[in-house]
Amino acid sequence: MTIEDIIEILGDHSLWVVGYFVMVILLTIGITLILKPSNVKYLQYAVTFVVYAVAVPGTLAFILFVYSVLIMGTSLLEVNLTVYFLPLVSLIICLWLLNRKIFMKDIPGFGRLSGLFIMIALVFLVIFILQRTHFGIVFLGNMIQLLVGFIVLLIAFRFAWSKIRK
Repeated sequence: MTIEDIIEILGDHSLWVVGYFVMVILLTIGITLILKPSNVKYLQYAVTFVVYAVAVPGTLAFILFVYSVLIMGTSLLEVNLTVYFLPLVSLIICLWLLNRKIFMKDIPGFGRLSGLFIMIALVFLVIFILQRTHFGIVFLGNMIQLLVGFIVLLIAFRFAWSKIRK
């Protein structure tokens, strides 16, 4: 099974994908309705669950979108909306709703999650620049070589970031 097969399966079962994100958005709305400064610490883990329930698929959709559009040159008219855009839209909606009621620094692990977003964006920027300048043979290969390059750059950026923060 390839990543393309998984994307196709998710596209074929888009009703399940839409249902998942609608439920997470409704859960976010419910949490924001009962969230008050006095009960933040009691609902902290429910908020964390919601953030991670949209952040993980949203991050994967962002990676998939950037790779497909910038690296592969896929047309936006050919991509599946429920796989490529719905996780990103639900991520933005949920984080916006929660940010109105709670400081994101109060969510356990959100600092690391936002750091991961920044690292992924930086690594994709570097890969995109290297790919567009035709720098080296590594990026003229297949998806496995690109993923290995991505992971190596991600580890290097994380190491550099940890040295900067100390």
